[in-house]
Amino acid sequence: MRRRGLLLGLALAGACARSDAEADPGAEPRALAPAAAVRPGQAFELRLLRAWDADGPEPAWSDEALAPLALRPLGRSTRRAEGRVIETRRYRAVAAALGDVALPGGGVLRVRPELDPAAPGAAEWPAELLDFPATPRERLAYALALGAALILAFLALRRRAPPAPAAEPPAPAAPDPRQRARARLAALDPRAPRSAEEILRFHESAAAILREHLEAAASVPAPRRTTEETLADAALRAAYAEPARARIAAALALCDQAKFARRASGDEERIRLLADLDALFAGEA
Repeated sequence: MRRRGLLLGLALAGACARSDAEADPGAEPRALAPAAAVRPGQAFELRLLRAWDADGPEPAWSDEALAPLALRPLGRSTRRAEGRVIETRRYRAVAAALGDVALPGGGVLRVRPELDPAAPGAAEWPAELLDFPATPRERLAYALALGAALILAFLALRRRAPPAPAAEPPAPAAPDPRQRARARLAALDPRAPRSAEEILRFHESAAAILREHLEAAASVPAPRRTTEETLADAALRAAYAEPARARIAAALALCDQAKFARRASGDEERIRLLADLDALFAGEA
């Protein structure tokens, strides 16, 4: 009986906490994140609460108020309470840059790396070392046995080894990374995309060309890293000056917005993107 009462109390407390969180936000919208801190590139669900008088017009809203978060809408619901309409909007959100993000309603979302540089933790050492012969006689026997095994293995491999193949002609020189990237860039038509899916594929292609070029030209593993990790890479800072890094950051941010927030870009914006990348690849940045 006591256990049943405890479970009922916990359920009521959870319901009250949810009710308080989703209560009428008042005149200003209120954004609710599942945690006070997230990692860059980590997707999380964000809820936005708005309310207005039931007999009045619905106030205007733009998702740009949640910038710099990249958003993908998940759904919208409304309910009525005490003559008010309370709206809940749900998003799949991603924060690309480290720092604090001010949320509507006075909240602050902290974007922090997974490992705190100020407290990385203690080093972990093996539990125990491998056993090794202790006495001189044991060490000598061990060395002789190891030497005999290596000699036998070498002789066996030598008998089985096929004759050395004829020397092959030298491989053609690999194309210059800048020329290859510019050729791939020239194949993109900034005026061709019209639907949302075509615009998404255009930005995904542009981002792939840039990330693969950074890996080929500057040894930055950008195809396997988030935008934030790519911009913080020491190899990128060593290979590119500040103006070029700013151009790279702007291009990746635009492509991330198209990918995660389904942001539609215009012809002129896509033309500028290709021009900036071509200037970067040509070494004019």
